[in-house]
Amino acid sequence: MFVGAGFASIYPLVAEAIGRRFPYYHPGFFSGIFSVALVGGLLAPASLGYAASVLGVGVVIGIPLFGICMVMALLLLIWLESKVTGR
Repeated sequence: MFVGAGFASIYPLVAEAIGRRFPYYHPGFFSGIFSVALVGGLLAPASLGYAASVLGVGVVIGIPLFGICMVMALLLLIWLESKVTGR
């Protein structure tokens, strides 16, 4: 319920910003993107708990570290793409 309330406040703003940038996509497509993101956000803590029970507590540090590295790589790629295209 709290996750739904959090997304309810931000979804219209993000959908409007995305809609201006990508006007040729149907608004329902953005709903699907948010649904996938919400499922990923809810499955991450659960999978971390299961992994910790099977592999030990040390995995609690390793998995988020891997996620941080992936986010940094994506951030660098987005930055590089914006420099190359000039946007």
